[in-house]
Amino acid sequence: MWVAKIKFKHNCILGNRCEKHNVSLLIFSPTAFFEKNKTLTSSFHCMFGEKKNIDAFYNDLKKDKDVVKIERKKNMFFLIEKSDNKAVGFFTSKIIQIKPVVINTHGDEFWEIGSWEKNELSEFIRKTRKKYLKWNY
Repeated sequence: MWVAKIKFKHNCILGNRCEKHNVSLLIFSPTAFFEKNKTLTSSFHCMFGEKKNIDAFYNDLKKDKDVVKIERKKNMFFLIEKSDNKAVGFFTSKIIQIKPVVINTHGDEFWEIGSWEKNELSEFIRKTRKKYLKWNY
């Protein structure tokens, strides 16, 4: 299996708020689908930080216009969001999420993805690198 470890930063409702509220996230996104030219993702999140920061992060996120559904249990939440700016929009059925995505308090995203086909990962990297300016691996 081919594995890619990727770090990038982009304008998104999660990374921006992690930076704003000094919170980090551990994310598992089991599904992404397209509807009316938008990517919709369902994802599970575990929040890390001081309780007041976590509460502020969550309350701020609930108000975002791109949140379709959100439900919280302590420091975890389930989210369905719509966006035209999600890296998972470049996923194919041949790419798997090896580890949960991490977003740190600076809004940097750390991904570890895999595929049995190298060209699938190469194409994902090419597309995300083209879309996002602050991209490292």
